[in-house]
Amino acid sequence: MGLTVLATAVTVALITKYARTAGAYGEVTTLEETRATAESVLRSDLDGAGFNLTRPSAPFPGKENVVFLTNADYSSAAAGTIQKVTNNSAVAFGAQAVSSGISLWSWTPATICRYCSAAIQGSDGTYDVINTYADQFGTGIIYIFESRSGYVASSAGLGVAIANHVPGDSYQIGIEAPNQTLQNRFVRYYRVRSGVRTILYTSQNPVPAAPQYPFVSINNAGESISSISMIGAPIEARTNNQTEFAHLPFVGGTQLTSPVTIAGNSVIVLSGDRSTDISSALSIFSSNSTQIDLKTPARGSYNVGDTILVIDYGNTDPANLVSPASAACVVSSVANPDSVTTRLTVTRARQATPATGGLWSSDSDHAHTFTPSETVVVKLSSPVTYTVSTDSRLVRVDGYRVNTVAFNCRQFTVAQTGASPAQSFSVTAALAAEGVETANDTTNESRSTIEFTSTPRAMNLASNQMN
Repeated sequence: MGLTVLATAVTVALITKYARTAGAYGEVTTLEETRATAESVLRSDLDGAGFNLTRPSAPFPGKENVVFLTNADYSSAAAGTIQKVTNNSAVAFGAQAVSSGISLWSWTPATICRYCSAAIQGSDGTYDVINTYADQFGTGIIYIFESRSGYVASSAGLGVAIANHVPGDSYQIGIEAPNQTLQNRFVRYYRVRSGVRTILYTSQNPVPAAPQYPFVSINNAGESISSISMIGAPIEARTNNQTEFAHLPFVGGTQLTSPVTIAGNSVIVLSGDRSTDISSALSIFSSNSTQIDLKTPARGSYNVGDTILVIDYGNTDPANLVSPASAACVVSSVANPDSVTTRLTVTRARQATPATGGLWSSDSDHAHTFTPSETVVVKLSSPVTYTVSTDSRLVRVDGYRVNTVAFNCRQFTVAQTGASPAQSFSVTAALAAEGVETANDTTNESRSTIEFTSTPRAMNLASNQMN
């Protein structure tokens, strides 16, 4: 009997140990599955933030004085002027580019400017240059150089013969439209002397690939080039492009300041509906409007119950200053007056009568007059909020739907780690196992950590040139 009791006790102990080991293994496995699922959902929401709610920096006007990128060998006190400050061999690149179409690039070398070059370079690395040499003894030489062919014209016996450079001459390089003689865009070089413009040379090579941008090269310290300008459409910044955000509505009591808005221990994510394109407005939408006509989107459609955001990005023109505004509305009916127009009848989403997910716009936004030329309409996805509940669950609120992403959430933080034009968000979450078999206190419990950085594409748009 004693042996039987002993054998039974040993067997029970072994079975209990096995059960606890198996239970602990199951808890840890479940924890890792939860971590992977939670990270996937978080990444998807954050990476998609701001879809259709941002736009790239607007292009510049059709003519710009060239601004140069920072270069220790050059000084540029004002746009359109650059001076060499060292005798180092160095090139200064322009900060603007022409992304398509025809263009014209102009400049004037200083009276004494020995080996002073100005050029346009394409994104394929090819470039076209006019180089002048003017010294204190009255020497004036000009060379036209193309990276594909070498020297193609000069006043020094290289290539096609052209007249000498004279102090005061200005030069232009044009990318020009096809004509009766040339079937494709082409590069042409000009001199402007005493106000008279003459053709120096017409290139036989293809145009450098767009976007094209300028550069200058000056050999000697103290010498300079001025009146450096570019004409084209669109002209866009090559670096430091800023993503422009729509003025955003409220969610509950929180004014959204960004498609990813961090509010205490919660984060709210807003984006446009991924299946529906932005629509341009075709009619005025003012404080008493209940309808708005818009261009029927090429992809997607509008339905009763959809939440839309009517957006005016505003402008900063001092002569016609317009503050940005947006009006959140709920679609109550949809009609199509013709094949290219969609007419929406809407009700205003206000604090007392919000749209799905508690989304609403202020009275001042609803009082804004949205003119067709400045207004777009975006179909919204429901706002998504992540927060930790009082019972330690990581909760995802999608509109009015509340879902538990993970149990036993010990930490959850979202922090912005970058600023425009490179905005990113660092996400950290610590999840604990159930603890029945692995541990029964927070000191010894098994944990798994979510750590990643999200860089939402819509919030990091560069200029149109870059997309």
